[in-house]
Amino acid sequence: MAPVSAFIDSNFHGGAITVVSTDDVRALELRLRPDNASEFAQWFYFRVHAPRGVEQVLHIRGVETAAFPKGWPDYRACVSADGEDWRRTETSFDGSTLTIRHTPTTDVTAYAYFAPYSAEDTQRLIGRAARDPRVSVDILGMSLENAPIHRLVVKDPTNKGGRPPLWLVSRQHPGETMSGFFLEGFLGRLLDPTDSAARALLAAVDVHIVPDINPDGSRRGNLRTNFAGANLNREWDRATPEYAPEVLAVRTALEATGASQLLDLHGDEALPYVHFIPADMPAPLLERRAKFEGALLVASSDFQTEHSSTLGGPNNPRLLSHWATRNLDCLALTLEQPFKDNALRPDPIYGWSPARARRLGVDMISACYVDLVK
Repeated sequence: MAPVSAFIDSNFHGGAITVVSTDDVRALELRLRPDNASEFAQWFYFRVHAPRGVEQVLHIRGVETAAFPKGWPDYRACVSADGEDWRRTETSFDGSTLTIRHTPTTDVTAYAYFAPYSAEDTQRLIGRAARDPRVSVDILGMSLENAPIHRLVVKDPTNKGGRPPLWLVSRQHPGETMSGFFLEGFLGRLLDPTDSAARALLAAVDVHIVPDINPDGSRRGNLRTNFAGANLNREWDRATPEYAPEVLAVRTALEATGASQLLDLHGDEALPYVHFIPADMPAPLLERRAKFEGALLVASSDFQTEHSSTLGGPNNPRLLSHWATRNLDCLALTLEQPFKDNALRPDPIYGWSPARARRLGVDMISACYVDLVK
């Protein structure tokens, strides 16, 4: 069978891959591209231009040295013909090579570690929310590459003040794109004037949302770091303007307002479950956490408490949630969503997906309501 050549493109927002050979679509040779200023590598996002109807076999070599090698077993890559509908495709891991197989129905096919969430998606999220008169948008600071760190503030006239706000922070690790879809669901319900829980929540607390704290890393297609190579979720007790100004900007705002509750939104490469990471906290906050998790178990069929990651340690002040617990005396939780499927409710077509992340955001309103209102 004669070779069929291809062209592979990753020169766009969030794109990342190293191309070794495109001589034959049945044996494309690739390698992961690390973050621009660090050795973290796991995220990939690229487009293959080749004739439709011919099976594409992609070999990504050397993945055993990725940031999270336990993320490859049972993982299935995401594929899309239109950039909107992202489905899982046949994927195998032999200990050093990730092999992806897909027969496209169009001449351009996108592959990604998870469904991407671009700067345009973030701006649409902000723009949709800003149409609501209860929402204001400001800029907390600038990234190293001079991109704005936006904050949405949702303030209802029925809230007369007196309690610190609920905070949500997204994309400390820019490759964890599921947090953007989560915010779509969360904000959609929060701003629904017919939703009684959302109305009661906004009557009790303002809500502050940072949709992308790491815009440089997001644009560059990094997995975990900003332009300087800083893992922002290891900088909360030591951030400097030269290395992590993004953290400084948000930390300053947090210290100014305080927080009643804080949700730090992440993705877990290895563990196929939705969960909160363990954390040491005073007994009253542990009681609130148990109540919060109980409410989320009722609201969401995707959430569970049996399995959780211990990455970062239960009391590391460099992590946002642990720093906030210690310095703001609030219920601060790190939410992890899977890059793989959710083992609780496997979906052979989509796996863990943008739609399920949105649904989790919708359901999270119920847990916030129970903790902060009920």
